[in-house]
Amino acid sequence: MSTSRQSRAHVVVEVAFVPPSQGGRPVMPVGNGYAPYLRTGLVPDDLAVRMRDVPATATFGEPITVSLELSYYPEIDYGPLDDGVAIDLLEGPKIVARGHCKSRLILSAV
Repeated sequence: MSTSRQSRAHVVVEVAFVPPSQGGRPVMPVGNGYAPYLRTGLVPDDLAVRMRDVPATATFGEPITVSLELSYYPEIDYGPLDDGVAIDLLEGPKIVARGHCKSRLILSAV
């Protein structure tokens, strides 16, 4: 396995977090590092992601635009993620946010 050059991948998404009163998370994630699973309905498995750039001003029910780092790219195929694809973010079986992709897969060197 070559370690001379690796790639990191992400997609830009717009999501709104479900309020706690409707079964969502008890608190909003902020900053970097929140790691839910992503479900698209286009692949049989939920996909591991790590959220980046969640604004401190984010509130439940209001759409925010963030980056989702694709945790296991390229070992896992995240290919179906594309502009306009509907997504859910999950913690276990619970949907904590809903939204859609605003970009195709974006690669950057590590």
